[in-house]
Formats: sequence, C-alpha cells, structure tokens
Amino acid sequence: MASAHGFASSLMSPTELGFTLSSSFSIQRPRFIVPKFSRSFLGNIVQGQLQSATTKTLAGAGVFFARRKGFVCALEVFEWLRKENRVDKETMELMVSIMCSWVKKLIEGEHDVGDVVDLLVDMDCVGLKPGFSMIEKVISLYWEMEEKEKAVLFVKEVLRREIAYSEDDGDGHKGGPTGYLAWKMMAEGNYRGAVKLVIHLRESGLKPEVYSYLIAMTAVVKELNEFAKALRKLKGFTKSGLIAELDAENVELIEKYQSDLLADGVCLSNWVIQEGRSPLHGVVYERLLAMYICAGRDLRQKDNCGK
Repeated sequence: MASAHGFASSLMSPTELGFTLSSSFSIQRPRFIVPKFSRSFLGNIVQGQLQSATTKTLAGAGVFFARRKGFVCALEVFEWLRKENRVDKETMELMVSIMCSWVKKLIEGEHDVGDVVDLLVDMDCVGLKPGFSMIEKVISLYWEMEEKEKAVLFVKEVLRREIAYSEDDGDGHKGGPTGYLAWKMMAEGNYRGAVKLVIHLRESGLKPEVYSYLIAMTAVVKELNEFAKALRKLKGFTKSGLIAELDAENVELIEKYQSDLLADGVCLSNWVIQEGRSPLHGVVYERLLAMYICAGRDLRQKDNCGK
C-alpha cells in the first residue's frame, strides 16, 4: 500500500508515465455518471502503451488523474484495469483510498447528499463496490460537522437506491447504514430519536437492515431504564416533601409514555420475526423481557409478548 502511494505521489505528468494524450482530451459531465469506455480518456491513449504499462504505473495514473482531472478519470482507469484483469489487492486499496478522499471533499465542500451517493453508485458501476467502512465514514463525517439531517438524508438515499456494499466491518455489530446511524444517536444518549429513526424509515417504505431493529429495541430498553431512574428520583423528592405528589393527569402521561415505548418495541420485534432468521428470536425475547422489566409491567404481559 505504502509503495503504491509513494510511487503515485512522485508522478508529475502523464508523459512521464509513458502516456500520450490527444489535444482534444476533456472531461465534462453534469452528473456523476461514468462515461462508457469508448468515450473515456482511455480512448485517447495509445492502446499499445496501455498493454505494455505495469499495473503499478496504471494505478499511479489513476492517482494522477484523480488529483488533476477528478475522480471520473480515476474510475475509468480502474474500470479498464478490471476489464483487463489487472487489479491486485494493492491497487484495490489504493483506489478505495482515492475514492474516500473524494467523498470527504464532497462532504466538506457542502455538496448535495445526492452527489455523494452518486459517487458511491459510480464506484459500484465500475466494480469498485463501496465497503461498509466507507458508508460509516460518510455518516461520521456528517455527524462530526453537525450535519445530522444530512446524515439521515444520506441513509435514506442509500436505502432508496438499494446501494450494495461489502461487509467489511468485522464484527458486524452495527449491521448497516440504518443501524450505524441509530447507534451514533444512542452514543449521544438520544435513545428515543434512534427508535423513531428506524421506525420512520421502515414506515416510509424503505427497507432498513434487520439488525437495525434490534439496535432500536436496545434503545427502547435504555430509554425505559433512564425513564424509570427519573421516576424513582421523582418519588424520592415526593416522599421527602420537596415536591407535591403527582396528580392523575401526570400519572396518565407517564403511563402513556411507557406504553408508547413498549408498543414501539413490540412493533420492532415483529419486524425482526418477519424478516430475520430464527436464531434472532431468542435475542428478541430477551429485549422484550428487559423492556417490560424496566417499565415495571406485570410478568404475564411479558409472557404474552414472548408468544
């Protein structure tokens, strides 16, 4: 990896790489759609020179054109390499690194979310399938820039366009784009927001990954637990005479909030059962059990939920 980057950084011009370009070479494209090979800049390069060039040289060419002419050229180089069966592991890692840098430029340049998604689509079109780590990176960049609404829009677009990505996240504990975004919300203590996000996406006709439902169920448990802690403190203040006892209206509001959370949890559990594998059923029951315990509900209600 390091050697490829070192080689690429030493490039000064395509001529030094042994390439000659026609004077009419230009790339103009209103949207991020990779042109067909016959119309690409590779069509202006002498085919004999391409055939004799080493894979490292061509990968370096991808870096050069990505820097000078944009990511479209880099993708065209990769597409040609793949068609010629000249993509090795080092080249793949280099191209992913190039695309990651362009994703970051688009986000930091405040481009539309659609432009970022278009780049991921272009990558998939030329056989450079985005890894889940890249999906995470986009969400994290928006999050760090306090562009949380854009993070939600990005996840919606990924689901809407059904963008495929390779499972390179190792332990898979975040499941996918929806689960990762919900997990980010939970990390900030926004448990209710995480639950609402997953339910909203599902009810909007999109298809979040099954694991995101389990993450949302965990958020329900955490929210009910935090709510129970607050109620215990409130009761302590009431007993000590610091505040008056809750009236019937407030008691009703408390019970409704708990009931709404439990209803959301049951809804999420049904989706896991419908769309998930049978080994997940045990996990679903554990989450439901935890939910009813945190809410202080009757054991018979928990048993009914398990059924």
